[in-house]
Amino acid sequence: FLEVDPFVFRSGFAKATIIRCIKHLSFTPDQLERLRWVVVQVIQKSDRAEFRAYCRLAASIHSMEFEERMRVFMGSPDSGVRRRARFLVHYLEQWRRSQKKTGRRQ
Repeated sequence: FLEVDPFVFRSGFAKATIIRCIKHLSFTPDQLERLRWVVVQVIQKSDRAEFRAYCRLAASIHSMEFEERMRVFMGSPDSGVRRRARFLVHYLEQWRRSQKKTGRRQ
């Protein structure tokens, strides 16, 4: 459902609910890459209400390589892509700081 990314009535609510349920699960490396691809696709699309949920998902599937990929989008010629990438990278930085303060895993 997240990969297909339908845009219909209440689909944003459904995607946010799915993300809330899956973000704490363990995934195989292939599944993690698919989820990272989903987040990359969201960065490139127009603003959606569920974007913050995707930021929370990005934090749960975080890797430094993934964060660097997000930083590349900060140089995009599209102002919407730059803004979403900047927001996501800032979210990941804040999340990483909170993990260090609480002593949780990264």
